Parts: sequence; structure tokens; C-alpha cells
Amino acid sequence: MAVGDLAYPDGSKENFECYDQTWGRMKARTRPSPGNHEFSTPAGATPYFAYFGAAAGDPQNGYYSYELGTGHIVVLNSECAEVGRL
Repeated sequence: MAVGDLAYPDGSKENFECYDQTWGRMKARTRPSPGNHEFSTPAGATPYFAYFGAAAGDPQNGYYSYELGTGHIVVLNSECAEVGRL
């Protein structure tokens, strides 16, 4: 589980290319969660959702969930208007 701020100083495509060079080998196993840095681009979090694809959930929902063993994990986007962000 990767819990936000996965690319510094912002979530640009170029910074996700840097992420790919380090943690990218774990991408197939990663369950990402966006942080404020992922939204700090002119395109919003578009590069984040493009990089992680379906693993990041539907960008229109602001959340996704999955099963892990006997647990149910809910991943929330804290950068949504409903919690006073964006």
C-alpha cells in the first residue's frame, strides 16, 4: 500500500517516471492512494491515474476498495471537494 505523495515535488508525468525507476518494480503489487502532491499539476492528478491505471480506481469516484486476506480495505482520496480540498 502506498499512501499518498508518491511523486515529489508534484505528480507530473516526469516525476512518475522517476518513481518508476525506483518503486516501479513493485507497481503490479501497489495499491496507491493519492496525496496532495499528486494533484499539484496543471492537469490535476491525471498523471497519477495514468501511471497507476485501474489500480488507482476510477478518478471520478474519489475512492476504491479491495479485499486483503480476510480484511476489506477502503482507499479514500483526501483531496476531494467533500473534505474541503481542491
